[in-house]
Amino acid sequence: MINRRDADLLLHWLCSKMGFCDLGSVRAALVDTPPDTPLEFARAVYIAEGLDPDVADVHLFRQVLGKVTDVYRDGWPT
Repeated sequence: MINRRDADLLLHWLCSKMGFCDLGSVRAALVDTPPDTPLEFARAVYIAEGLDPDVADVHLFRQVLGKVTDVYRDGWPT
């Protein structure tokens, strides 16, 4: 699990670097109560964007999941 600060910074990064910006009210929920696993977090971002993670571009999804996994494992770099 990640803390609120790391979730917020991660979502900012996903928006500015990967274009996942249109999360609506889901953004606040992901910051307030981040999912337990990186996979759940990445899937929630995709779904909030109106995309189906099960048929998404595999390369892009792996990039998103990789960054999310790094933050879940190590926290946001200081």
